[in-house]
Amino acid sequence: CDFDRDVGQDACLKELADVAGRGASEEKRLAILRMGVASAKADGEVEEAERAFLARAAQALGLQLSQAGL
Repeated sequence: CDFDRDVGQDACLKELADVAGRGASEEKRLAILRMGVASAKADGEVEEAERAFLARAAQALGLQLSQAGL
């Protein structure tokens, strides 16, 4: 269901913003983003929806997606 996915994504992004807001180091925030990128790459391709979410995640963490190699 799209609603469930949207709710889950919004909750995840809120948690990421909270991590960044608590002053996590850039190294820790980048490690979190890299784990997301690795998950997206696990099946051999990164779909546009995955890339879009990762871009939003990077923004929530105060980073650029390119910093995580994507």
